[in-house]
Amino acid sequence: MIKINNTCENTLRNYLTEMEVDFDDNDILKILTLLDEIHNFNKTTNIIGSKEKDEIFFRHILDCLSIFNLKNEFNQ
Repeated sequence: MIKINNTCENTLRNYLTEMEVDFDDNDILKILTLLDEIHNFNKTTNIIGSKEKDEIFFRHILDCLSIFNLKNEFNQ
């Protein structure tokens, strides 16, 4: 069972809404699960420099999702 960070979840939902991306609850759960897995795996492997879950969320998860900012460029 993953422990969902409400701050990350709320930020994620707001970020996706701002970009007019329609992710359902299952999609949000998958992203937050990925965050949890990266955080836990990083404890033993140090695959990324970020140690704190919030830092991983902002530096890596939201950064990857920022590609949706370009969706209008590709839908023309």
